[in-house]
Amino acid sequence: MTQEATIIKVTNIPEGTVPDALLFFFENRRKSGGGSVEDIKYDPDTKSAVITFEEREAVKRVIGKSPLLFNGVQIGVEEFRPDVRVKDFSGEAGKASENVLEVRGVSSMTSEDTVMMYFENTRRSGGGDIKSMKAEDGVFYIIFEDDQAIEKVLNKQHKIHGKTIEVCRYIPPPLKLAHMYSNKVFVTNISKKTAQDDLDNFLAVRTNIIPVSIEYGELEGTALITFEEDIDFEKLQLACKKKTLHKSHLEIFRVPITNCAIVRNISERTSRDTLEFYFDNEYRSGVSGVLDVKMLDGFCLVYFEEPEGDYNSNNILWYKFELSIIQE
Repeated sequence: MTQEATIIKVTNIPEGTVPDALLFFFENRRKSGGGSVEDIKYDPDTKSAVITFEEREAVKRVIGKSPLLFNGVQIGVEEFRPDVRVKDFSGEAGKASENVLEVRGVSSMTSEDTVMMYFENTRRSGGGDIKSMKAEDGVFYIIFEDDQAIEKVLNKQHKIHGKTIEVCRYIPPPLKLAHMYSNKVFVTNISKKTAQDDLDNFLAVRTNIIPVSIEYGELEGTALITFEEDIDFEKLQLACKKKTLHKSHLEIFRVPITNCAIVRNISERTSRDTLEFYFDNEYRSGVSGVLDVKMLDGFCLVYFEEPEGDYNSNNILWYKFELSIIQE
C-alpha cells in the first residue's frame, strides 16, 4: 500500500542554525504546527533540511500553518516525497552503461538529499536535473534527465563537505542464475493419450522417486511435477530422451523458485488491501512478508519478500471462498 508522506523539505534556513533549533521549532505545535520528529537531515551549505515526523497529521498542520517565520526569517516548507529508487539500469552485464553514473566515497554523514542537490547543481558538479537516484550500501546510482550531463560530471573533480568522491560509469554485475527447485520439474510434450497414472508411473520408474503431485498446465501437454525427494535432473532428462511415453518424448525443464503466487477464485467483493492483509497474516494464511498485490481480471498476483515461502498450498478456505494458490 502507498503510505502518505510524513516528510517535509525546509528551505531558506538562516545561517548559523543548528539542528537542535530546527528540532525544537518543528516539535513545537503552537509555533510550527508540527509534532514529534523522527529524523532531521540538515545541510547548512544549501540552507535546507529534510524532516521526518512520526505522524502524517504533523505534515498537514505544518503546511496549513505556512508561511512560517523561524528566527525572524520566512522559511519555505513543502511536502517531500523522495524518489530514490531505480528499478533497473540499462546496459549489458559487464559493460559500462552509457547513462548511469556511479558515485562512491560519500561520507556516511552526508544525506541522500545533499548528494542529489549537489549533482543537480550544474555549476558545482557539471550535472543537472536528476531523473532517478538509487542509494545502496553507500554507493549512489544516478540517471540524469539530459544524457549529456554525465560526460560533464566525469570530466570534473568532486567534493562534498570537503571529502573527495569518486565518479564513474555504472557497470552492471554479471547476471545471476535463478535458484531452482530440487524436487520439481516442468514437463512438456505430453501425449493426449497419456493418463495421469501413466505419467506418474513413467516418472517414478526413471527417478526411483515417487511423484507426490501432478498439476496440469493451461497449455495442453504440460504439467508441473513435484517429487517427495530431490531428483537427479540430468538423469531424468536423459532418460526421457531415450524412452518415449505413448510415442512422445517428454521434455523436462527445471523450475525456478519464485516469489510470486497466482491466486484465483477471488470474490468480486474482495479488495486488494484485504488480500494483502490476509496473505501478510501468518496466523490466517500460513505466510507473511507480502511485497505487493496486483489485481488482474479474475485473479491476482501476490509477491512475497522471500521466494522460499510455503505459499504453494492449494484450496485455502477463506471467507467461505476456496482460493486456488499456484506458484508462478
